[in-house]
Amino acid sequence: MIQKAFNLSPSILILILIFIYGCSNEGPTSTIENSPPGVFDVYIDYITQNSATIFWTEASANNPSEIFYTIYLNDLLIAENLDVFTFELENLNPGKFYNVKVIAINEFGENESLSSFSTLELQDLLISEYKFSNSSINVDYDENNKIIQKGSPFNYTNYSYDQNKKITTEFGGPQGPVFSSTQYTYQNTNLSTILLREGNEEFWEIEFSFSSDQTSYTKTVSYVLNGMITQLGQYEISGNFNNEGQLISLESLNLNTLEVEVFNFEYLNGNLIKIIDPNSDVWEILYDNKKTFHTYRSGCSDSYWRALFDVAGLIFLDEDLASALRHIPFLFDSNNSNNPIEYKKNGTTYRSFNYDYNDSNYPIKIITENNEILLSYIEI
Repeated sequence: MIQKAFNLSPSILILILIFIYGCSNEGPTSTIENSPPGVFDVYIDYITQNSATIFWTEASANNPSEIFYTIYLNDLLIAENLDVFTFELENLNPGKFYNVKVIAINEFGENESLSSFSTLELQDLLISEYKFSNSSINVDYDENNKIIQKGSPFNYTNYSYDQNKKITTEFGGPQGPVFSSTQYTYQNTNLSTILLREGNEEFWEIEFSFSSDQTSYTKTVSYVLNGMITQLGQYEISGNFNNEGQLISLESLNLNTLEVEVFNFEYLNGNLIKIIDPNSDVWEILYDNKKTFHTYRSGCSDSYWRALFDVAGLIFLDEDLASALRHIPFLFDSNNSNNPIEYKKNGTTYRSFNYDYNDSNYPIKIITENNEILLSYIEI
């Protein structure tokens, strides 16, 4: 038998080897890396003297594994294996500082987020009545000490809340042709929209639509007559806040005229002490050192009765200023630690207040200009 030898060049041998190696290996496959939960946020709301509610955003991961949450309060384990995004703290001590740690855990690891808060100082009284010379305003509360009605039988504001104790409606007005209503809607735990209406068959309508981070909103102003809606203006509004969550500036852009208006706010010891309005007028507020009589949220205060016209926890403000402030939702829950004794506009006294106090250091009488108002309280 004759055998025939084949001599292959080195370059051909290299090509053959590359082909054989390539055929013996599978191509690259895409894989999802297993990972612990990602970054999430924690915040505290509904703080009282002895309770508070923890909220957190959902943590995510690059895999479909379940994520559970564990909560520590001042380094003490208080809850674990939670699959919800809220937890209510109870039996807290008044006036105490607390640290909160929420840990998101899956089978591949964990991530944590921190927050802190202080419970309210013990407040023994809630205001129940403002009594004028020929009329009175009553204030009623529910079992959670949240305001549910303010006013008289003929001129009032009613407040209602959902099962999470979040405000849902404010409805006010006399038994006559004018009413005001404010409706709040939420996306999960975040405020989504506020719809304010004032009038009856014809009415003003203002809609506030909030961003997901709750620091800005769009404001749309309309006039409604016989079901026909006329849009009067639209604004993009953003707020800046200090570490205590207090509003320190508000910028409003008119989308029709491109004009910009700015409010600035300053605080000291839990009190709003200065407002600089878009006209560059400087409003200063001086306070006493006693307990505040204003023990409820202002909300979008009823504009039809000056005595009810409280905003940012203040009464008897300049009407133009108050009208502007009452349409700033970031101020609806604002309150102050003490009682105003003087309002100044550009250094000149605009209004002053004198008080008589009870033994618990709450005002029982307000004297301002031609008004003398007697105050009554209920015990918490």
